[in-house]
Amino acid sequence: FARWVELDARGGLAFFSAMEDKNLRRTGRMGLLTEWAVTDPLPAYAALSQQPEKEAEADIGNVGHALLRADPDQFWIWFRNFRKPLPYTSYPHDLWQRLAARHLDELSAMATELLREEEANQMQGAANAASASNLQGLHSILAAARAERDPDKALEWAGQLPESVRGSAVLGALEVMAKKSPQKISDSLSLLKDKNGGVNPYMDGRAVSLLRTALGEMIKNDTLGTLDWVRGNIDKLEGTLSNLSPQIGGGLAADMRAGKLTPEQAFAAVLAATEHNGEIRNGVIPNMWKGLPPTQLAATAKWLTTVESKEVATMALEGIFPEWFQQDQAAAIAFAGALTDRELAAKMYDRMAGQKANGLTDTLSERMTAALLAIPPEYRAEIAANQIQLHYETTSLKFTGTFDGPAYASLLEGLPAGPSMEKAVTQLASAWGAREPESALAWAAGQADVNLRRSATGAAVEAWAKEDAWGTSQWVDALSQGERRDLASYHLARSLRKVEPVSAWTWAGSIGDTAARLEAQADVLREWRNSSAPDAAAAVLELADKLEPAAHQKLMDVLVPPAKAQ
Repeated sequence: FARWVELDARGGLAFFSAMEDKNLRRTGRMGLLTEWAVTDPLPAYAALSQQPEKEAEADIGNVGHALLRADPDQFWIWFRNFRKPLPYTSYPHDLWQRLAARHLDELSAMATELLREEEANQMQGAANAASASNLQGLHSILAAARAERDPDKALEWAGQLPESVRGSAVLGALEVMAKKSPQKISDSLSLLKDKNGGVNPYMDGRAVSLLRTALGEMIKNDTLGTLDWVRGNIDKLEGTLSNLSPQIGGGLAADMRAGKLTPEQAFAAVLAATEHNGEIRNGVIPNMWKGLPPTQLAATAKWLTTVESKEVATMALEGIFPEWFQQDQAAAIAFAGALTDRELAAKMYDRMAGQKANGLTDTLSERMTAALLAIPPEYRAEIAANQIQLHYETTSLKFTGTFDGPAYASLLEGLPAGPSMEKAVTQLASAWGAREPESALAWAAGQADVNLRRSATGAAVEAWAKEDAWGTSQWVDALSQGERRDLASYHLARSLRKVEPVSAWTWAGSIGDTAARLEAQADVLREWRNSSAPDAAAAVLELADKLEPAAHQKLMDVLVPPAKAQ
């Protein structure tokens, strides 16, 4: 482009303008005009003004973007000529802020004129959403430039602007205040509220970002003081505590690593500062142990078992354990094994398995099974159930990589039957059944305990039916009459009752065992009566001559929805 401008700029512009490929045409025109504007601006401006309006309009924005990066001084001349492009979020704001600092009065005057033009367009019904957004960006930059000189006066100026740009301007000033005077920012957040409705539309977005900036500045000097500041400004922070508390925890961790605080001192300070605010406490305590050395983590974990408040101590241990496990697995596992509180030990093992499971999804099975194998058998079923449910939830198939059903099944071999084991085999059968249903069902059929066998079979059938109802139906239909077919039919009916009630009713009616059949039919009717009560009633009526009076009456009773509580 530089060489073309040197030899024949107008010819180059004509060459690119004649290209049929719109991307090459746009890229070529932008590159050539940008180089031309830097090298010899006046002829470039003149040539642009002679172009067709549609091409010129696009070039003004495209070339302006490039000029701002290539030559800010030349961009300013360009902007004074065209007053475009205006800033928006993807612009390099640092370059705009330098320009605003150097040309504050002139740029402010331009912004006032542009705002008047936009307001006039709105009155005439010719408003442009992109233009309005750009004006917000421009006023945000102007407010930031003013705040660099005097934050209070900048906020006063921003607060008097029209509502269409006032919030953006206030944010621009507050972003500077967050760095220069972070403690004062809470007193100014109310300026972001909509004057008409009193709503703050920024608290879940940019306002959270500037609050994090302010906290970062305060934490550099005094983390405990920052914690007190947050406690004293809870009402002004408008529900952002869940976003800010982990940052305070990180500051406390840095102070402990540096030796400024002992873990006991940090823990006591958090409890004192959050005595009446669980939201801060719940966010800070689990996040205040990052990077502490294993010896310090071990001593702190041991001390926490003596803390009177079991709930808060457990919360702290749940934050310590993954950090400790990463650095010294053997010591962390030994600590959990020595705990006399079974519930607490289970939570530690759960965190251990979860920590091990983090990483690339295609190796999740291998890493998680390795973690579960390290867990004592008396806890393994419970933790396996939790982790399989978390990472392999059947209803959404969150996990898309390899699922190693046999590996998980081997972890459960030989474990005693009971509630935890039943939950584990159910979760495994559900996750496995959604991916390799016939393998999952074969494993379920091999369970020696009748309750485990029934739970696993039912979970696998329902998971399969959610993914492939037709394939599941064919499999069930091929089974011989008997207990297994009845069980599979029951769970297939349960899976279909919301989406295909007629098919569900048919499967329920195919169950050989009288009591199981009646229970399945009642389950289907409870859903069917809500989607199509007449059809459900007709289905029951057809069975009048085939059922015992008591059984028929039971199904009739199901058709009547329970009375709503007054």
